[in-house]
Amino acid sequence: MSPRGIDQKLPFRPPGDLVLDAILSAAGVPVRSRDRETKRRKLASILQGHPDGPALLADPRNPALLNSDLIDVILGGLLPGETYFFRNRLHAQVLRQHLLPLWGAGTKRLIKIWSAGCSSGEEPYTLNMIVKQFRSRWGPGDLRIYASDINDQALKAARRAEYSEWSLRMLDPAERARYFEIHGESFVVKPEYRELCLFFQHNLCHDPFPSYLLGIDQMQLILCRNVLMYLPRRDIPRVVDGFTRSLAPGGFLLVGSAESHLLASSSLTPVPLGGLLLYQRPENGSGPATDAVAAVQKRAARQANQPAPRSKRSANATDPEGGRKEIDHLLALARLEFSSGAFQQAEILIQSILSLQPLCEEAYYHLGLLYAEQARPDHARDCLRRCLFLNPQHAAARHALKGLGHGSPHNGPRTIHSR
Repeated sequence: MSPRGIDQKLPFRPPGDLVLDAILSAAGVPVRSRDRETKRRKLASILQGHPDGPALLADPRNPALLNSDLIDVILGGLLPGETYFFRNRLHAQVLRQHLLPLWGAGTKRLIKIWSAGCSSGEEPYTLNMIVKQFRSRWGPGDLRIYASDINDQALKAARRAEYSEWSLRMLDPAERARYFEIHGESFVVKPEYRELCLFFQHNLCHDPFPSYLLGIDQMQLILCRNVLMYLPRRDIPRVVDGFTRSLAPGGFLLVGSAESHLLASSSLTPVPLGGLLLYQRPENGSGPATDAVAAVQKRAARQANQPAPRSKRSANATDPEGGRKEIDHLLALARLEFSSGAFQQAEILIQSILSLQPLCEEAYYHLGLLYAEQARPDHARDCLRRCLFLNPQHAAARHALKGLGHGSPHNGPRTIHSR
């Protein structure tokens, strides 16, 4: 048998689970328990097609084999990265109509926005496009957009600011002409819509934050949409706490609509605003900033034709009976919105109840039914279990949870019933 030459290609063998888990951990890939088997299969396929893959599988604890290029390939293949410009027009509307005027009316200060999990840059550049019209309210250097991602390859693409037509699919011809230069078949973001964005690599699960050195502190707004749902459950409380401490007093956190339940135990206050549910870090005392936020909430509530949320103190401490009536009223409104198919409005109303009374078993029960109707069984189970933790005798919640546990579809009428 001839000795193995140094350039002889190693044969690919099916790797063991422990080997794959070691590589996932070393590459910094966040993995939920229920996704681990899927990630292992994808990783094995990625390594099989990469020149350094077999050598790494043969010696997974050799750091020299897990080079930065291979890590980028692994992250790019395992993490979700699909995004596009102006992905959610409602988010842009709330920023333009409510938040930017609020910041412009406040004390002059540095306005800082953080796009956490920015992928290839479409979100931070969209933010830059939105705030451009408000730049006259601030001088040079008074507004910054920080953009981070775990994947260095995605960040390199973001810094190039060059995109295919697919990333612009939500823009009309006038918007494309306003924001982009055409280079062959590519669209390049114009320099004036890139100047506020600062890109850097950051792993939410492994890297510390807030960070004065990176500038991710005292944020007025943090956007982290559809990222928390992909993190291991054990890491989510620490990440949410990091976001909370990275916000300035009165600052807002915006997460994906399917991630609201992950913030239920945080110290952030749910704030319905212009049809969105944001999470606000409490102010340290009252003052002009607090009054401005309250005014924005009332105006948004009038526009949505729904009652403006009251503070926890006014709803509970000073008038317990009045607080109970308000919760019952909001529950009734939520049932009406749900029955008409307005799921987002129903969720906002139920989350408002939880901001008034975090231990409201009925709010968790109704939120569980809402998630079940939207085919989000994991979220539904989580809410129903919270309800049963608060009231083990809640028969309706127990029955609903039992149905979800057997995977039975919801075939009843689309109506939320009271107990």
